[in-house]
Amino acid sequence: MQIFDLFIQNNIQIDFATSHNAEELTPLMIATKYGHFEIVKKLIDNGASIHCYDKKNRSALTHAVINGHSEIFDYLLDLKANPSGKDLFGNSLFHYASAYGWHSCFKKLLKTNINLKDTNTFGLTPIQAAFQKCHMNFIEYILKKNILSVNVPVNDSGINLVMMTFFMKPNKKTVEYLKNFVEKFKCDLSKTDYEGNNALHYLLKCEAKYGYSELSVINAIDEALTISLHLSLH
Repeated sequence: MQIFDLFIQNNIQIDFATSHNAEELTPLMIATKYGHFEIVKKLIDNGASIHCYDKKNRSALTHAVINGHSEIFDYLLDLKANPSGKDLFGNSLFHYASAYGWHSCFKKLLKTNINLKDTNTFGLTPIQAAFQKCHMNFIEYILKKNILSVNVPVNDSGINLVMMTFFMKPNKKTVEYLKNFVEKFKCDLSKTDYEGNNALHYLLKCEAKYGYSELSVINAIDEALTISLHLSLH
């Protein structure tokens, strides 16, 4: 810290970024990336900008979320850092919190004005990112809090969470997800995407794609869907 103070006293360029090949990172971004909270505060106290962006259009706040430094994330938010920005690939802070599994950042972002259906350049929403990384505790959290309904489409193709379950190779977890969505959160299996595909269509497409799922798993899925459909009709 003494060396840091010496640099500050000698008028070092506090927002000077690294080269293009080195990601164009400012000292604040680097300190944030590695979780050096005291350095982050000192940099900002001495004029470091929270509104600088690196080569991939990521701010210090983005680096805080990517690396799961929730204390720094809170601090930057309190200083009015922008939580709605996107990086070069269209990823929002919500995409990163969802994909990397940072639950504290995820919950705080839910309090900001961020769209759950916002897609990146690859067409993925934050909910899909959480789903693909199997962070089902995130999905359950937003369902329990009524932030998202299990019957509401999660992207611009009209798929819901049950349909999304079949984007993965069928396994025993698939059965658990299905039962949970329908029995616990009352998913309506009569729902279709915008092309008229329902959950059964997605199951068949999934099996056609993977084709080598264990018969016991397929039977369990079939049983889960049958029970769930019966429940949804009563």
